[in-house]
Amino acid sequence: MEDQHPSANNTRDTECKIPITDHHQYFDGCRIHRVPYLMRFNKEDYCATKTVSFGPYYHGLPVLRMAEELKRKVLEDFVSSSCKELFCSQISEVIDQIRNCYVGVSRDEYDDGPLAEMMLQDASFAI
Repeated sequence: MEDQHPSANNTRDTECKIPITDHHQYFDGCRIHRVPYLMRFNKEDYCATKTVSFGPYYHGLPVLRMAEELKRKVLEDFVSSSCKELFCSQISEVIDQIRNCYVGVSRDEYDDGPLAEMMLQDASFAI
């Protein structure tokens, strides 16, 4: 019996056929806050990311470099370059809404393109 689903090895070679839907339904005004400083005052910051970051708050920390490289590799392995461009374009359409989900200065440290790519990498890695 022939398998109807593409395998993980050849999904990159297939044309991007994921339907684009009304993405506005997913943003309801929620915010992603940092852990308050009063909860982070110990010598050991138990709330800080130690392995992998999602979103801009801890992105780029040297201790997380290995995970950032792995996220790039996962994206390359599972998403073709044409799909990556399509997804980044779709993310860019709602980048202000995404930016508004984050509270604090770090949300403004990234231009739209790098922030959209960060969101795509994080989503691909989470999946």
